[in-house]
Amino acid sequence: MEYVIIGDTPEYKNCLVYVIGKSLDRAKEVLERMNRNPTDNDKKLIEHHTNLRIDSVEDKDCWWNFGCD
Repeated sequence: MEYVIIGDTPEYKNCLVYVIGKSLDRAKEVLERMNRNPTDNDKKLIEHHTNLRIDSVEDKDCWWNFGCD
């Protein structure tokens, strides 16, 4: 299982914003930072997104890892 931050735009729902990895605690930290004290990079990533939240993805569905072996 991997954790990601997702958000919504006016056109799309459940958009991938940030890949965290296997740590739920880290996902909570990143989400908190993005909401309360975003870095310059965070601001670029979330520029048009609302309703930021944590989601989980099963390993078999983590397309961003395909071909990394």
